[in-house]
Amino acid sequence: MRKHYIKIYQRYYDRVEDRQKLFEVRLNDRDYQVGDLIFFDVIGDDGKFLIQSARPFEIKYIHSGLGMADGYVLLDGREEKRILMFNTKGMINGMD
Repeated sequence: MRKHYIKIYQRYYDRVEDRQKLFEVRLNDRDYQVGDLIFFDVIGDDGKFLIQSARPFEIKYIHSGLGMADGYVLLDGREEKRILMFNTKGMINGMD
């Protein structure tokens, strides 16, 4: 598992955050693999850095070839699922 920090425009990141957009089409210049984590560096229309996503998105599926331009991939980047553990006093994994 590797971490990738990639730029994304604010208007597209908002759709990712709202779970309306669950994929990314990217040049495969990083040798993306299933299980890798993506952190988005959110930029404005002027190209200036705004924020970095705090939550990773895990690559669940990679499509290349049919229908894709040479060297590009479609990444299924659903938000990484977190396992929360509870006891009688509430959560015990550091998030109260």
